[in-house]
Amino acid sequence: MNKITYIDGKRFKKAIMCGASHVISRQEYLNEINVFPVSDSDTGTNVSLTLKSVLKSIQNKTPDTVKPLMGTVADAALDDARGNSGVIFAQFFQGFYEGIQSSSRIYTDQFVQAFENGVESAYQAVANPIPGTILSVIKDLGVHLRGLVNDGMNDFAMLSEKALEEAKVLLANTPKQLKVLKKHNVVDAGAQAFVDFIHGIHENIRTGFVPKLDDILEQIGHHKEVHQHHEMETGDFRYCTECMITGSSIDHEDLRCRLIEQGDSLVIAGSKHRKRVHIHVNEPQKVFHICKDFGDVSGTKADDMFKQARTAEQTKAKVAIVTDSASDIDPDLVEKLNIHLIPIRVQIGNESYLDKLTIYADDFYEQLKSNPKVLTTSQPNIKDFNTRFEYLRTHYDSILSIHVPQRMSNTIVSAQNARPEGMHHNNFRTLESLSLSAGQGLIVEYAATLAQEGLGLDDIIAKTEAIREKTMVYAAFQDLSYAVRGGRVPKSLKTVTDLLHVRPVLSFSPRLEGKVKPAGILWGTTNFAKKFAKFIKKRLPKQQKFKLSISHSNIPDDAYKVHDMLIQDQPNCVSVCINEAGVGLGIHAGPGALAIGIQVID
Repeated sequence: MNKITYIDGKRFKKAIMCGASHVISRQEYLNEINVFPVSDSDTGTNVSLTLKSVLKSIQNKTPDTVKPLMGTVADAALDDARGNSGVIFAQFFQGFYEGIQSSSRIYTDQFVQAFENGVESAYQAVANPIPGTILSVIKDLGVHLRGLVNDGMNDFAMLSEKALEEAKVLLANTPKQLKVLKKHNVVDAGAQAFVDFIHGIHENIRTGFVPKLDDILEQIGHHKEVHQHHEMETGDFRYCTECMITGSSIDHEDLRCRLIEQGDSLVIAGSKHRKRVHIHVNEPQKVFHICKDFGDVSGTKADDMFKQARTAEQTKAKVAIVTDSASDIDPDLVEKLNIHLIPIRVQIGNESYLDKLTIYADDFYEQLKSNPKVLTTSQPNIKDFNTRFEYLRTHYDSILSIHVPQRMSNTIVSAQNARPEGMHHNNFRTLESLSLSAGQGLIVEYAATLAQEGLGLDDIIAKTEAIREKTMVYAAFQDLSYAVRGGRVPKSLKTVTDLLHVRPVLSFSPRLEGKVKPAGILWGTTNFAKKFAKFIKKRLPKQQKFKLSISHSNIPDDAYKVHDMLIQDQPNCVSVCINEAGVGLGIHAGPGALAIGIQVID
């Protein structure tokens, strides 16, 4: 290798791209060795998503100087940092950026100084640093690099070679420092990602090769080096919770003290104006509420690590079934069938919530009645879907995402646009349910049952499209004000129904291609549950077997009354469940509504 005495902006960009490329190419391997702090098998996904954002931020830049480029890297990593290791990477980049003294060229001594600053910054971000993880590896590597430079090493080619050699030694030592790694005979996944980053940089210096961004993204999930199955190590906390805080002068220590009592694995990265928070907790909304005291909160997410651990353990299903919280499904079935639910977002004033995760029925309907003008909902965004899809692709051959029709919501468009690079029509599909609420729940449950039986993507789609034609939904509202406000029904209909003292029943069926159609009326304003049950009973199949799903918006007593009436003298009803309606129905139906899905299965 030729001697390299300095790095400028162009060389630095190539090094970053190659380091990130190598980590991304190892995504699946990193997921498979992930057992600490929990065995949720997502370290590779999280670090890859963090570094993909970095790559996209610098791909079109032609930098002459190092520091501005590193500033772009640090900002991009912070914006999209995911998971414990992703946030640590982001904070290392931030510290490295702040430690660069010269903006044009840097020499080995300046590089090591910036590296040391990155290490210090990463350590400050982590509330409880643990030996045997990425932190101890980068710390000891920094000490080794300082020794090399102090001994006169001024060649980046030689420095990168020695750095990689030492990094591999330090990585191999992590199982001796952390019992859970030794138990599973693996190294720390976050530390492995950092060593892979160093490896990619060294290969660039050694060969000069820089892959194209599209080629990098195509590599994701292609490296299947090990297939280890680990005993679940889920810990005491269920949700990997993250958000971004933007403020004028965020007090890092005060924020840390407020959050550390909520859970573990706390990492706070960023600057005094922007902080990325990562923590494992059981009540994500408490975290978001605390963070709100320090500035504007955005990018909220809460991943179910217990579910991720079960996903990593499953071996039979070939197809991941994804839907959003507009599907009303029995929570026990969501767990049993391993359905992947993306929450609809709820905004109440300046505070953001995740449907069925950080806001529940009582609070939602109380807010809907008292503050209807400041309460809005929004579909899951592309990033919400992409993060989940990137994780699922490493555990399944294919992904099927099922949502309400596009004419009702653009959720399915977000899902389509979130298709991971490298996945194509043969292993990634979306499907309109042509239904909603309880009906969509039945359709998703059917698809997930087929997936659990080991069917392939094409067979699941064909059978689900067939059952979709046999699924109907009827919804009855006690107050049309919310549907009028949301533009779902005309104001004139509310005026007429109020004058006549009747309550409309609306229907949704595949024959209507997802359109809402009046199906009848309930006379009078009393005995709502009894009248709706009688209406439904007339429409139940007489000869065929069927399943029922009842969704209610904060009226569980009425839902059980309907349940009891519908199952009387119904030997063909093979199952019936009662669920709280998600905000997808609730914001338009308001409190006091019922939706009933009927699915013919014979």
